Amino acid sequence: MKTITILIFTVLLNACGGAKDISASAQSDESKSNASMEKAMQDLNDVTIEYSAITRGVFYVLSVNNKKASIKKNRTDEPTIITIDDIDWQDLMQLVDITNLKGMSSMKAPSAARLYDGAAIGGLKITKDGETYEVPSFDAGNPNTEVADLINKMLAIAKDKE
Repeated sequence: MKTITILIFTVLLNACGGAKDISASAQSDESKSNASMEKAMQDLNDVTIEYSAITRGVFYVLSVNNKKASIKKNRTDEPTIITIDDIDWQDLMQLVDITNLKGMSSMKAPSAARLYDGAAIGGLKITKDGETYEVPSFDAGNPNTEVADLINKMLAIAKDKE
């Protein structure tokens, strides 16, 4: 009885699905393809920088993208959005350009206080040209010297605008 029910159900589903207009389906697929290509091109020109300092008692996430910064100081609160002026944005982009993005994953933290709750765990992630680059965790406030200027600039912008 179960087998007959399953067969009837399968036949009905196939019969209903077979009545679709093939040309409408082709047009839909083409428009989806165009939209995904536009999104990919937009992503290639997009740079996102995310800095975080997190531990049991500290939560701070700063995300920068398209001349906007999102600051979240509490896990449950909504982020504060601020606008970054052109000069600060250009400075940030210059710092990103001089950063060795491919070498970020092998950067060493200069200290290890985060391992015993002596400091918040810091993180830095940069997404550029569709690729994401991330620094291994470090003590917040004491990053690798290769990314310290970038982090300090981000934090200064956020502090000035708040």
